[in-house]
Amino acid sequence: MGSTIPSVTTKDQDIATQVRQLAADLARTHRGKAVEIRVPPLVAFQIGVESVSTIHRRGTPGHVVEMDPETFLALGAGTLSWEDAVADHLVNVCGVHGDVSQIFAQAPEQQR
Repeated sequence: MGSTIPSVTTKDQDIATQVRQLAADLARTHRGKAVEIRVPPLVAFQIGVESVSTIHRRGTPGHVVEMDPETFLALGAGTLSWEDAVADHLVNVCGVHGDVSQIFAQAPEQQR
C-alpha cells in the first residue's frame, strides 16, 4: 500500500540544471518584474521587458509565459523560434506583454 516514488534520472537532473541556469542568466540579463516566466515544475522567475514599466508585486502577475522545460531550453539555445513555439502551442502566453521573443533572441551565448 505504499506509494511509488518516481525515479529521477541523470537526464532529468541535467535538464533541471540547464533550465535553472538559463533562468538565472535571463533574470540577470533582463532585470525587472514585468513578466513572469514559468517552467513547471522547475522554476518561475520575473524579467523586465524593454519599454514596459509594469511591476508585479503581489498575487498572480498580469503577464505570464509558461512552457515545459524542453521548449524553454530550445528557445534559449536558438533551436526553436518564438514564432514556431507560439504557432505550435508550446507556450502559454497571458497578458499584452507576454511576447518575450526578444528575450530569447538575446539568450546568453553559452546556452547556444
